Amino acid sequence: MGKRMEEKTEKKSEKSDEFIKYLERRFGITLPENLRIRKGGKFRIYNKELEELEEECGIKGVERFGVNAGSELKPSSDFLQLFGFMCTRNIVFLEKEELSSFLEGKKLELKEEQIFGEDGYVVVFFKGKVIGCGLLRGKTLESVIPKYKRGKIII
Repeated sequence: MGKRMEEKTEKKSEKSDEFIKYLERRFGITLPENLRIRKGGKFRIYNKELEELEEECGIKGVERFGVNAGSELKPSSDFLQLFGFMCTRNIVFLEKEELSSFLEGKKLELKEEQIFGEDGYVVVFFKGKVIGCGLLRGKTLESVIPKYKRGKIII
């Protein structure tokens, strides 16, 4: 492996470590030991056993999904729907009458007792189920679930 390739791999590994620390710090999420994270345009999280299958059988990309990583780390709603149950902080709970507004992309004014965290990205729950990712500013919650997915969430 050339020096330039090694530097890229090292930077991707540092970003993956940064993302793991972010999940722990922001949400209290500790990923299971059998998961691995790779950094491409997005983070890819996959079962480490797939590495062996990839080498043995050429299987690539099985059970992988992305986690958005722009200038600021933000877990995708797909990620949170799979791992949000592990979240211990930066959580908000919606009431029935708020859910449809949230999924329509409207900003919501929450009550203090619905908020368990601080400003920034939060895991949004309804009736004990993870809906996805929201952005909290004070008591105002904004949906950051992509528009094309908002109508597809089934509770």
